[in-house]
Amino acid sequence: MLIAGFGFKVSLVPFPMWSPDVYQGAPTPVAAFLAVGSKAAAFAAIVRIFIGALRVDTNFHQTWAFLLAVLAALTMIIGNLVAIPQTNIKRMLAYSSIAQAGYIMTGIVASTGSGVKGVAFYTMLYVFATVGAFTVATVFANATGSEEIRDFAGLSQRSPLMAAVMTVCLLSMAGIPPLAGFMGKFYLFSAAVREGYLWLVLIGLIMSMVSVYYYFSVTKVMYSVEARDAAPIPVPAAAKFVLLVALVATIFLGIYPTPLAELANLAAAAVFPQ
Repeated sequence: MLIAGFGFKVSLVPFPMWSPDVYQGAPTPVAAFLAVGSKAAAFAAIVRIFIGALRVDTNFHQTWAFLLAVLAALTMIIGNLVAIPQTNIKRMLAYSSIAQAGYIMTGIVASTGSGVKGVAFYTMLYVFATVGAFTVATVFANATGSEEIRDFAGLSQRSPLMAAVMTVCLLSMAGIPPLAGFMGKFYLFSAAVREGYLWLVLIGLIMSMVSVYYYFSVTKVMYSVEARDAAPIPVPAAAKFVLLVALVATIFLGIYPTPLAELANLAAAAVFPQ
């Protein structure tokens, strides 16, 4: 029952059926909050309950850890594969968010201090990347009235900042170095390998490569396809601030992850006190 409840909250397969329709139908800021705020809080609760409380009994831990490993694998596979044919940017981000939940769950499966560190680190950088991507989607939809990926054609000319932020955020979620997502997946997968979940990490690596395809398809449209309307898209000051923060944080934490890694170590120490 705990796995079902938290699985529904973080869009873990087989409980993510609500995410794509809600993300697409809700106002973009609301969809961004659902993708970021509630999911980050849910993972914090999962760490406290599953690792902080339910890890005491070794035999019981092996049972639920293996179950979560299977669900994490299914979540990464289904989230990434179903994201490929999507034509709506928010719907694509919804399935991407489902896949991201599978990556984060590998740290929960490891159930070690390094696993908690990976969960805390990746969740934080996921916040920056997702907020950046949804902010671009919001500004673009307000200016054009469209959320279709094909309508992002020529965005690099109409708004170089938005195109750059969307590209960096998507590639970070794909785990491309030297962006923050690469370090986050390194921490998560390293913890899982040390606990013997090599098969789960291999699935994660393969699905990360698959995700590059549909992330790059958005970038290709923005940079390689001629815009139907060449008029510049104005970016409000508040949105510009958010975009710059997301851009800088995603690049900075990939090149120099130490500050956030130290905070993640503190989070791990709270769960595994010395």
